[in-house]
Amino acid sequence: MKTLKNLVLFLCTTTIFASCVNDDETPTSSIETKNKELVTNALLKVHDKLDKTMIDTFYEEGYIEHVPDAESGKKGLQNTINDLISKNTTITRDIARIVSEDDRVFVHSRVKLTSNTGNVTSIITGDIFRVENNKIVEHWGTQQIEVPKSETANGNSMIDGKGDPNAKIPITDFTRNKKNVIRIINEVLGNGNQSIMPQLFGETYTQHNPMVPNGVEALKGFLNSIGKLDVEIKQTIAQGDLVLTFAHYKNPENKGLGIIDIFRLDASGKAVEHWDVIQSIPETSRNDNDFF
Repeated sequence: MKTLKNLVLFLCTTTIFASCVNDDETPTSSIETKNKELVTNALLKVHDKLDKTMIDTFYEEGYIEHVPDAESGKKGLQNTINDLISKNTTITRDIARIVSEDDRVFVHSRVKLTSNTGNVTSIITGDIFRVENNKIVEHWGTQQIEVPKSETANGNSMIDGKGDPNAKIPITDFTRNKKNVIRIINEVLGNGNQSIMPQLFGETYTQHNPMVPNGVEALKGFLNSIGKLDVEIKQTIAQGDLVLTFAHYKNPENKGLGIIDIFRLDASGKAVEHWDVIQSIPETSRNDNDFF
């Protein structure tokens, strides 16, 4: 009997340690933590300080860029930095939230660009990075000029709010949360199906899209005004109580919109807060890669 107990204890502390100790929660990944740290340092030390000497530390040689106004590769990063330096631009960044899953890291920021004349442009950015072997190998992103809080329809800024990417979420709830957000994008926004909204949205719904007031009823009114959307989700990233999608909102008249939607979900899996970063996809690009 003692031998059997020892065997069970051994199994629980080795091969099935995770399920014996914490089988109902999303596991903490040291890789995801390292990826967050890598990306944060790259943004702060390379992009914000305009330091070309740090590019090799954080970026892979064959770095792939999808943002249309930048070139691919380390050379592209150098050219972007040179351009900003030549214009005497300074950059300050306020990171609001970072979400990491597997090899992807999403960063939601307010970036202020100050020109040599003192003019300040405030931009809300959504950046998605793919990391391999502790190097950034690929980047997608959207950006949107910030609407001042005093001018938004809901009284909220485009970037403040709650959400905890480090929250311990049961694995079943984590999977449910991702499915619910995908349903919001595909079925509610895409197909205009408002009948399922009580299943997917909480009674209190905080909105950070500057054009839409708070609350589910206000969202319904907004959806009625724009009609059904032709939308295709390209990426979904989740961590803690946050789930985001990167999607193509198509338009037959042009290349459409690239939108990053971020949702905070409550314990029952209902969306209770929403942010987005919306960008029109330009007709031309400085790199040969698709926006998505």
